[in-house]
Amino acid sequence: MQITITNGTLTQIKETLTPASGMKLPVDINVAGSQYDYNDITGIISLSDPTGNVTVTAAAMTVKDRTIADLTGLADIINERSNTGVKMSVAAMKHAANNLGARISEWDGTVCFGITVTASGCTYSAPDVIAQGGTATVSVSPFGSYQISTVEVTGASYAINENVITVYDPAGPVTVAVTCLGGGANN
Repeated sequence: MQITITNGTLTQIKETLTPASGMKLPVDINVAGSQYDYNDITGIISLSDPTGNVTVTAAAMTVKDRTIADLTGLADIINERSNTGVKMSVAAMKHAANNLGARISEWDGTVCFGITVTASGCTYSAPDVIAQGGTATVSVSPFGSYQISTVEVTGASYAINENVITVYDPAGPVTVAVTCLGGGANN
């Protein structure tokens, strides 16, 4: 993306970057000819005090590259703050963690990963998150005479006991796919 403003009476302008599908906002942008503030979470660029023609250049990042950049930034912040005994803000942790598919419940050191459930032939109840090293329960209610036919879990270990799927020891974000079919478990 490139924004060009010709020198004139402009004192301040705000623009919002919107990445293409499958891309993420850049961690940083380049601005020539103006003071600026850029929020890499919202994509808002505030330009002020132009000294001439203003040019803003921003390149969207792949999800993988942005995740690496967020991990690097998160590691830098944790290292900096841990040396001074100051805890990282909850907002900063949530932002970094959400970009990685994980969530921080509070800054007590507990890392929680998101749980995504897809289901066919049933309803279910499940928590939104699972703590690292923890356990979560997905309760399945098959329609009518339906029974659980297949269960696929990624990102964690699991066990099935009747209509309850227990997910444990997540390694990252967890997905659970449940299919229930009528008339028997293998139809």
